[in-house]
Amino acid sequence: MKIRTGFVTNSSSYASACVSIQSRELIELLKEYEDVVGPSGSFIGSIEKDTFTDYWDEGETGSWEENVPKTLNEVLDKFIDGLREQSDYRDPPEKKERLQSLIKVLEDQKQELTASIQKVEWWHNNESFDEFEPDGAREKSFIYNRRSKKTGGAGVYEES
Repeated sequence: MKIRTGFVTNSSSYASACVSIQSRELIELLKEYEDVVGPSGSFIGSIEKDTFTDYWDEGETGSWEENVPKTLNEVLDKFIDGLREQSDYRDPPEKKERLQSLIKVLEDQKQELTASIQKVEWWHNNESFDEFEPDGAREKSFIYNRRSKKTGGAGVYEES
């Protein structure tokens, strides 16, 4: 066990998460709520063609950092958890209401949206050197590709 005392000016801890979900149906829904999930929203993601992608650096990853899905059926649950965390107390009431509305629609359509997913790449990386040893795996990933024999089905979860 390491004990740190005093003020630390140079932390060597770093964590990041990257999520990419390919689903035409999910993208159509997210475009309706681009004011809360797009570049000007509190949940900044990239919506291109039929794929939603987002990347977080340390301190911004929230529940997406540690709670990488282990099966395809968990993807939207984890996505919704991340949306819930993005609600900022400083957001105006109308933005909070729109986010809650999106979450409700995602929950109501979860089965259909999950069935529409073509591809998922969900990565979490926790790099700590010396003073901070991560609990558990440094890297966690969930990969799903409907067209792949290896990652089709429920998908593949890995830790290293």
